[in-house]
Amino acid sequence: LLGISDIHAYKYFESITNKYNKEVLEQRMNLLLSELVYEINKNNISKLTVLNGADNLEGIIRNSQLQSLELGLIDTVIEFQRWLLEWLNQLSKYVEIRYIHLIASNHTQIRPLGTKADQFPQEDLEKVIANYIYDMTKDNPRIEVIIPENDFVLFDMAGYNVIAHHGNRVKDTRKYIERMSRKLRVFIDYGIFAHLHHSTIQTIDEGVNNDCEIIRLPSIIGTDTYADKLLEGAKSSALLLRFEEGKGRTQ
Repeated sequence: LLGISDIHAYKYFESITNKYNKEVLEQRMNLLLSELVYEINKNNISKLTVLNGADNLEGIIRNSQLQSLELGLIDTVIEFQRWLLEWLNQLSKYVEIRYIHLIASNHTQIRPLGTKADQFPQEDLEKVIANYIYDMTKDNPRIEVIIPENDFVLFDMAGYNVIAHHGNRVKDTRKYIERMSRKLRVFIDYGIFAHLHHSTIQTIDEGVNNDCEIIRLPSIIGTDTYADKLLEGAKSSALLLRFEEGKGRTQ
């Protein structure tokens, strides 16, 4: 499973330790592609689940963000979804892809008519990007696109149940997994979240033959000027995880 998240296309800024713009984003994703091809060939990977943890756009949830976008919001959607589609098509030349795109996050909400966060959570531009990729990959038999019906997705990795959520509405990830296990009537082995722009893997329990974990996806954007103000930050990165039947996450 490849986990990517928090791309925030096409925001531009220069922080203490990081610089970001459209060109930098494309360089990072192209570098990720080349490193994936190396891992695919080295480890004989034939099938790869790509989980997009959302916040693909910087959005305009505050007026000030209009000044930090290289393109207008709609132009960003058009150009970025085309670019991401081509990136997936290139990756599919080397591996069969199950692509899962979360359709709910905070920065991609359009927040119409001056509304606040989550007042209209269904008005989310992630849906536009995800459905565009779904429609445009129909003729590519090596890409299967899964678009969740809810703000979360439940899927299988090597016989283990994985739940993924962007994380913006989840205050306590451990309680979230426990309550969703009861609500969905399944034993959830792994919870994957994004939103905080840094990666962690925390063991919270054990299953029959695996550790149950909370996995936090890092960001493609990396540390920005807001993180500088908080004296926080993490490097731009993605997570490549290996799951094995009867063992769970092993790498």
